[in-house]
Amino acid sequence: MWNMLIGYAATLFISAFLLFLIQPMAGKMLLPLYGGTPAIWNACMVFFQAALLCGYSYAHLAMKYLSSRRQAWLHLLLMLSGLLALPLAFRNDALPPADADPTVFLLYRLAISVGLPFFIVSSSAPVLQRWFSQTNHPAADDPYFLYAASNFGSLLALLGYPLIVESLLPLNAQSLAWSAGYALLIIMVGTCHLWLGARRKTAPAVDEEIAAMAPEASLSPSFRQQLFWLFCAFIPSSLMLGTTTFITTNLAAIPLLWVFPLALYLVTFILVFARKQLVPHALLVRLMPFAAIAFAPFFFVSTRLSEFILIPLHLGMFFLTSLFCHGELAASRPHPRHLTGFYLWMSIGGVLGGIFNALLAPVLFERVIEYPLGLLLACLLLPQVVSDSDHAKRRIGDIIRPLLLAAFVIGLSRLTGIMELEHHQLAFFLLFATTGLACFSFKERRWRFALGFGVLLLAMGHVADRVQGEQVYASRNFYGVKRVVANAQAGIRYLYHGTTVHGSQWLASDRGITPLTYYHRSGPVGDIFGDRESTAGKKHVAVIGLGVGSLASYARPGEHFTFYEIDPEIESIARNERFFGFLGGMQGSLEVVLGDGRLTLAGAKPGAFDIILLDAFSSDSIPVHLLTREAVALYLSKLQPQGLLVFHISNRFLNLEPLMAGLADEFGLSCLIRKDSTNGTDPGQAGKMPSDYAAMGHPGSAIQHLAGNPDWQPINPGREPLVWTDQFSNLIRLMKW
Repeated sequence: MWNMLIGYAATLFISAFLLFLIQPMAGKMLLPLYGGTPAIWNACMVFFQAALLCGYSYAHLAMKYLSSRRQAWLHLLLMLSGLLALPLAFRNDALPPADADPTVFLLYRLAISVGLPFFIVSSSAPVLQRWFSQTNHPAADDPYFLYAASNFGSLLALLGYPLIVESLLPLNAQSLAWSAGYALLIIMVGTCHLWLGARRKTAPAVDEEIAAMAPEASLSPSFRQQLFWLFCAFIPSSLMLGTTTFITTNLAAIPLLWVFPLALYLVTFILVFARKQLVPHALLVRLMPFAAIAFAPFFFVSTRLSEFILIPLHLGMFFLTSLFCHGELAASRPHPRHLTGFYLWMSIGGVLGGIFNALLAPVLFERVIEYPLGLLLACLLLPQVVSDSDHAKRRIGDIIRPLLLAAFVIGLSRLTGIMELEHHQLAFFLLFATTGLACFSFKERRWRFALGFGVLLLAMGHVADRVQGEQVYASRNFYGVKRVVANAQAGIRYLYHGTTVHGSQWLASDRGITPLTYYHRSGPVGDIFGDRESTAGKKHVAVIGLGVGSLASYARPGEHFTFYEIDPEIESIARNERFFGFLGGMQGSLEVVLGDGRLTLAGAKPGAFDIILLDAFSSDSIPVHLLTREAVALYLSKLQPQGLLVFHISNRFLNLEPLMAGLADEFGLSCLIRKDSTNGTDPGQAGKMPSDYAAMGHPGSAIQHLAGNPDWQPINPGREPLVWTDQFSNLIRLMKW
């Protein structure tokens, strides 16, 4: 008996391990093809959730309409057919047009490359649990605990990928290892079927089991119950992608950072479906109102000094909310007879959450509204402490009281606006304290609390907007949220990509069109372009990453700048002279090439450029595929022998210096670095932001004029240099611990 139980658990563990190992692996394979944007992960999640739904649908229908013997042979035949799609790989041809949304193309690529194996493996959990429930094992009456073992395998795969797999194996070896694991899974599933045939419940035992079932257990779940399962699954799925978007927007588009929300998502399943509840669900119900109110401001707060606090807070709130929602799901699970239907509705909710966040929200909302909206929807699952019976006034109050609270917030907001509070701290405290206390008083009424919490979110968002300034433009697409904000107090207009500044310009026309932020004339870029004598021969400059076009202000008559930009919306913003005038006021000539910088640069003539400058931010970091050995080899082939290769390596969390040192050694280049700071008391540095730049060149090339500048020093990473390739990269060694 124990051998069979361990065998089923091990098979579910291996299937889940393979299922969730393929997700970060496929994401990493696709990053170089679609520009390294965080939206790739959300699109991948939609595909994987949809494929999971297909797998659960197949399991449900096969169990319903086929005998166990025929179903088993069909399942094994499908598993064998999956070998035809191995090993996993993605071709880099037939990329979408530069001005098109890549989502449909990306989903198509996933479908033809990993769709069949993923579909087959995804069906293993309900199939194997249903098989186990038909055996004569003592634990067969409640096979849901095997779902915890399955999610444990998923969790180990997600955490093991960045910590072990990614650090030891290149991508091609990872694909081969996954193929070997898939072959092992076929053998293990076949063994489980043999156990089912040998230890199947006898017909009398099955009849006794059906007779002993409570009447409600023998009936099919109601449609209302099924919608409840869907709703409980929808919220954590949506919140997972919302949390992922927040983290990848503020850090980097690298699988290591994508796996944390998904790992916590799986942990909640492990906890709620375990035989022993480690976290009482009643405690979660009590905590949710307190936690939601306290967390509301953190949807809108992001400063350079607080991300190490903010990210754990976001992950913690996501974990608590998912644990609460999945706890409601587990508490309402049906008899094993309806197991496959339960998983089917649960997967429908998951895929709808993914579709809402990845496909609908970018079209419906200019901002990432779906993230706080997910927490608001979770409030609707809170129990109704006060009964509605004979209390019509209470039901009316569920609407009237939040409306009165909204009116109060509007009045208080206008009052604080008249007061012109310098740093808005008092406005924040007043709005949060009064609205939060009122919202807390609503906690015994589900709808009243949810609507009051919505008012609280709107109040906090309003304060955050006032701090940044007046928003004059906002747009959203596959590559993220872009906002143009005019801050009258600073006298500067900013372009925000997510929460990161991607360029700015003075509001006052008499101050001229001068580069600010990371491109200030007193900073590293000023050194590179500012020496007229040493740069007189540099006629053609390539810049990967456009931003607001600040670098165009360094062009001289006769010089030509080619900007490579993946996001067509960024070009529209940079060319709009109502917002930024760098491109319109440029002295030389310019060209904007749409598409991923590395892929489009490959079409340039050899030796075409005198300077190549990489400024391709994925929010606050350079995408990984632009920093590999193959990428640098491409840059050098397009650079004049005397040219200069420059990397903007400013980053709050990654130390890119070991990578710069390793790449310079690999190609025999001299490498200098400047770590630039700001002086708030110096009027000449107004509008400047700290930045780090690395410059490379062959000995005797244009890098010589930087070597004579004391601000530029030979690179000294303090760690062992390393080199990334298209097949191998690892983030952990570059983290700033």
